[in-house]
Amino acid sequence: MSDRTRAKAASSNRSKNANGDSSSEETDASVRIPSGNRPSSPPLGGRCPGSCTTRSPLRTARMHTRGEPGALTEASKGVSAGSGRFVVAVRRTGAGFGQVAYWAVGVTRFRTAREVEEVFKASPLWREIEAIGLGEKPWPRPRAKRHHFIPRFLLAGFVDGAGSRVAQLSVRTGTTVMADPATAGSRRRFYDLPKAAAGDVGDLEGFLGVVESHCAPIIKKLGDATGTTSEVDRASLSLFLALVDGRTPSGNAASSQLSSTTMRLLMTGVLASREAFLQDSRKHGDLTPENELERTRLRLLAGLEDGSVEFAEPRFKGFEMTLQTSAFLAQLIFRSRWTLLKPPKGRSFVTSDHDLAMHDPNPEFPWSGHGWHSSPAAEVTVPLSRDAMLLIRPPANGPAFAAPPKRTVSLRELDELNLRIYGWANDHVFGERMAQLRRLRAIAARAPQRLPKPREPVQVVLLPVTDDDDSLAAENRRRGWPAQLTESGKRFDYLIVRSGENGVATVRRLVSLAASRGGPGAKVTRYEPDGEIRAFSG
Repeated sequence: MSDRTRAKAASSNRSKNANGDSSSEETDASVRIPSGNRPSSPPLGGRCPGSCTTRSPLRTARMHTRGEPGALTEASKGVSAGSGRFVVAVRRTGAGFGQVAYWAVGVTRFRTAREVEEVFKASPLWREIEAIGLGEKPWPRPRAKRHHFIPRFLLAGFVDGAGSRVAQLSVRTGTTVMADPATAGSRRRFYDLPKAAAGDVGDLEGFLGVVESHCAPIIKKLGDATGTTSEVDRASLSLFLALVDGRTPSGNAASSQLSSTTMRLLMTGVLASREAFLQDSRKHGDLTPENELERTRLRLLAGLEDGSVEFAEPRFKGFEMTLQTSAFLAQLIFRSRWTLLKPPKGRSFVTSDHDLAMHDPNPEFPWSGHGWHSSPAAEVTVPLSRDAMLLIRPPANGPAFAAPPKRTVSLRELDELNLRIYGWANDHVFGERMAQLRRLRAIAARAPQRLPKPREPVQVVLLPVTDDDDSLAAENRRRGWPAQLTESGKRFDYLIVRSGENGVATVRRLVSLAASRGGPGAKVTRYEPDGEIRAFSG
């Protein structure tokens, strides 16, 4: 099956113009991957990000209730966003996702999409993943019970002078210990998944082991003052970096919460209107009596609102999101500017149980999250060892570097970079010396404003503008936010739903507003290569 086929919803009578606008009246969501920006195949041989199939809203709703087998498998496959009555734009502005404008800069000023694809195809890591996904190689199934969310080979690069222990400090309590890299940055069975999920993503620990086996020697070579890296190495390492955030406990928790909030919004859109729910059910061949459908709709809607209806296995859903977006994110990272930073003589970098830090001093909107390309000023730092840190920024004029330029930072810059890592830590920071970690903690206590921290991911829900109702614009002005947003040359009213927020009342309000503004219209959902999912209707 081709990537284009995987990336489409199985809706009928749908056509689009070159800009991706819908030219039919179908309201089933589809997923469009912009031509030329697709990887040769999605990691794990699974679905491209956002791939879906349509199905009865009632069946979809039933399969999303807590604890039912296969709930999460179905969660990514078949929900109609709002039944065509309003716009649901899910902007993944949290850690790991940026803005599409800066991707476009990379496309035009670096390599063509085809050239990048050829580099990735030449990567031994990519070829092995493709072989696993196509069933040509078996899933690796390691027997290890302790799973490292910070790769053990990375932690080994921060050991003390004796070469066996790493200094560890709790950012919550200040407790310190000299830890064994064999157990630090790990949890027992962390990547074990329920049997129902195995068919979708396989053995996560085994898959991550494959990625690490290819990238460990590349990272060692990259940190060597005399070493160089090829573009093929850069492609392999880009996939490793695309997985860094989502494989950690804090990254997984953020992805899980974002996924749950997204599905709650979409399910509410399906269930909010009695007429639309009945119409969609009949369109999909569901012959359940109308009164029974209505009882089910009301029961599920109430459950979504009071929290009694939850989505099964949210931890798995977070991992699934990470894996499904990794191919696009890897190409985004590949096109970015890389700089290898070295510490001053006699000093060292630290790392944390989040394994990276993101800093954006100029976010696009007041609610914007950190991202790889969230603004032209965005910076992502990934410690590779006590002597090397990778700085990744959005592309700019000039050629892409196969081997990133190297630069020794000043003492002041070293403190700033290490404080970023400290601020992004979930539980622990790691370093070569205990005194260094205690000093960082003291600075953080004196000047907490120096610590960039992960921003809460939000979801932006858009509604077509009408001259008769400016209530949403007025609300946003009072908050000091832009009154309206412009997307594809059109103005939209909008509401912000924060990750973890119930959101049901917001969607109900939007359904009511949409009905008063003229009812349903055509809809097209797009999955952009920066990780944003946008659904338009009205």
